[in-house]
Amino acid sequence: MLETLVSKGVTYIVCTPHYRWQYNLSQENVKEKFDKFVSAVKGKNIPVRLYLGREVYELRGLTRIIRENPDMIMNGKPYVLGEFDFYEKKDPANSAYELKKSGYTLIVAHAERYNYLTLEDIYEIKRNGGLIQVNAQSVTKRFKKFFGRRVKDMFSEGLVDFVASDIHFDRENAMAEAYQYINKKFGEKTARAVFTENARQIIED
Repeated sequence: MLETLVSKGVTYIVCTPHYRWQYNLSQENVKEKFDKFVSAVKGKNIPVRLYLGREVYELRGLTRIIRENPDMIMNGKPYVLGEFDFYEKKDPANSAYELKKSGYTLIVAHAERYNYLTLEDIYEIKRNGGLIQVNAQSVTKRFKKFFGRRVKDMFSEGLVDFVASDIHFDRENAMAEAYQYINKKFGEKTARAVFTENARQIIED
C-alpha cells in the first residue's frame, strides 16, 4: 500500500489505526508496532515520512476517551480524528464543542458517510471548532455513486478541510485521481489546501 501511495505522489502519511470494539489496543502497544513498521519501511528505502495518529470511534464520548487516553491524538498534536456511527444519529458538533473546551480540535472522519448530517450540521461542526475530512474514494471511483453528491455540496460550500485515502488492505488508492478532480472542479488553491497545506498543521513541528 505504501509503494502504491508513493507512486501516486504521496510523501507524508499519518497512519490512523482504529480504536473501537475489537480494535482496542493501547496506544503504547500501537506505538511499539508503529516503530517496528517505520524501521521496516526505512529498510526498504520507501521514500515516505510516517506519523502516528488514531481513528477514535465515538462509543462513549470522545472527550472522555481522550482524557483517559491522551496519546490517541494526531502526531502528538491536539487533533482528534473522530469516527461516528453511520446509521444511529450522533452529534459531532457537540463533540467538537466539548473537545474544544478541553483544548483539542475534532477532525470528523469521512463526514460524507453520515447520512443524517445535513449541510447545516456540517456548518455547526465548523462553528464549534471542528474540521471536516472526506475520503478520496467518495470523490472518485468506489464510493462516488453513494457519496459523490454530498462531497460536491461540501466542497461547493467550502466546508472540506482534508481529503484522506482511508485505505485498508482491500481498498484501491484514489488520492491522485481525487486531487485531479478537485483541482479541475474547484481550483488549484482548494486542491492544495485539502490535500497538502491544511495537513501541515498536524505533521510539522
